[in-house]
Amino acid sequence: MSRRSVVILVVGVIVLIVAICIGAFVLVRSSRMPQTHLIPDGYTGWVSVTYEIEGAPPLPIEDGYRVFRYDTDGRLETSSEYADGWGIDDYFYVDGEERKLLRQRPPGMEGEIWGPYNRTELMIRVNDVVRREGVSTGFFVGTEAEWQADPR
Repeated sequence: MSRRSVVILVVGVIVLIVAICIGAFVLVRSSRMPQTHLIPDGYTGWVSVTYEIEGAPPLPIEDGYRVFRYDTDGRLETSSEYADGWGIDDYFYVDGEERKLLRQRPPGMEGEIWGPYNRTELMIRVNDVVRREGVSTGFFVGTEAEWQADPR
């Protein structure tokens, strides 16, 4: 092997190692704690979470997951801060202690979780008083046809 080939090989390996390290750093920095969403059994429609609501309870953490327990109207208010980033989330219908896993799948694949959204916080000025509205997130629970019939 010529000296030039060795130099090219060494530089290539160094570039590859640096790229892997940067990629791993970005992935770790953009990840968040996984979430468990507990939805009342049989609920169909949009669910929403509003964060940073004064006096509302914080989201509990169970087995390393942030737990979201929605009321019968599909709503949840929490004093917890919104956690940005990606994570592996679970969605369940809940009836007492019984849980039924709901699937989040691409269109045409018979999923039950659709259209996730995030709304960033709003700063509202009323009579020189600035009020902050919390971040909200949500998604649709139901069939693909139900989701398409109820766009948001």
